[in-house]
Amino acid sequence: MNVTNLAISTLLAMAFSVWMFLVGRDPRTWRLRWLDLFGLMDGDTPRKTRLNQENQLRFMAFVLFLILVAMSVSCLFWTVFQMREQLRPKSAIEQELQLLRERAEQVVRTR
Repeated sequence: MNVTNLAISTLLAMAFSVWMFLVGRDPRTWRLRWLDLFGLMDGDTPRKTRLNQENQLRFMAFVLFLILVAMSVSCLFWTVFQMREQLRPKSAIEQELQLLRERAEQVVRTR
């Protein structure tokens, strides 16, 4: 992946992790919002079932929060790494290899 895609992935992962944290903090409101979004009625659901659904939603939201935080940290690391690699002065051998790669890509594209 190039630097731009990694930076976008970092921002998206951060945004979704914040959203999952908010869902995990208040699962009742989010469960009701999603039921409303899908047009489902929740009038005859027993209290035990509702609490069970909210606990499951809370658990999965926090699991996704942790996964997304780890993904955003990883993407941030690789973004910084690739930026430093691009800004680093290249040796003559690395410049020659880069030129050969670009020529090979042009040959492949023209076929």
